[in-house]
Amino acid sequence: MNAKQQKAFDTLKAKGINVRESESENYGVFWIDCETDSIETIMALDYYDNMGGSDFLNETLKKADLYFEWYNAAYATVNDD
Repeated sequence: MNAKQQKAFDTLKAKGINVRESESENYGVFWIDCETDSIETIMALDYYDNMGGSDFLNETLKKADLYFEWYNAAYATVNDD
């Protein structure tokens, strides 16, 4: 991760969103674990109730030239433009 990407990761993590470091290219720059009881994650991104993501999530990612993409209902990858 570059510095802007790390800042986005840290910002989301500090907000309580379940972000995870990628261990392979299949998970993008980092990924968001949506199989959680974390209300912060559910409010930010939920496959069934908030598929497009919250404004906070999208704005944070956009500042780092990132976007998310659903891999399946359990997680979304965060990728660079």
